[in-house]
Amino acid sequence: MKRKGLLFLVSIILILPILIFMQYFIAIGSYMSPNLVQTSLNKISWNLPEQGVYKILGNPIKKKDINSTTSIWIYASQGYFGIGGVSAYVVMKNNTLNFVEIKDSFDYGFYVCTKYKCGYTDQILYEKLIPKSVH
Repeated sequence: MKRKGLLFLVSIILILPILIFMQYFIAIGSYMSPNLVQTSLNKISWNLPEQGVYKILGNPIKKKDINSTTSIWIYASQGYFGIGGVSAYVVMKNNTLNFVEIKDSFDYGFYVCTKYKCGYTDQILYEKLIPKSVH
């Protein structure tokens, strides 16, 4: 019986720090552009010219050219191994905003901007994960 108790205690001592680390530092390696905030996203609209996107969201952290007319601008990337943080993509087509999606670490999109709608699809996640304004 003492051996089981000791084994349990050792397990707790070894596992507890890992669980604490995962809870508080799971988003290590994630990055979010400082202008990716609620006040900026409220100004986004479909078909916004490239200069308008720069003015509202600033420079993306990365750009990927898909073809000669389409590119993806990345404004937030998740932590290492795709864990923690959010990912935010702006799709530019013919130098205008064509699509925006912001997802949580479980690949759940909680903000979109399309021809038909720009705004959050999940208010709770939007308010929890996206800062209200630039600090």
